[in-house]
Amino acid sequence: MIATTTSRENVETLIRVTLGGNPHHWFETISTGEDVAIKKSDPEVYQITLSRLALQADQALAFEDKKMAFSLRVVLALM
Repeated sequence: MIATTTSRENVETLIRVTLGGNPHHWFETISTGEDVAIKKSDPEVYQITLSRLALQADQALAFEDKKMAFSLRVVLALM
């Protein structure tokens, strides 16, 4: 799964260039900025992704590329 607030075009292009082929071959679900009303650090993109996979927050692991992106607000919203 990918949960990002970048554009769908950007993330799918990055996946095609680095991994090759259809991005959905590599990831079961890809949630992007087009799927949410508010960008990070709002938890919506994570909540949508978890919902699409029928997972609870304690069943997933998040990796962030920005030090402060995973704020206390996001953590509390996912609990």
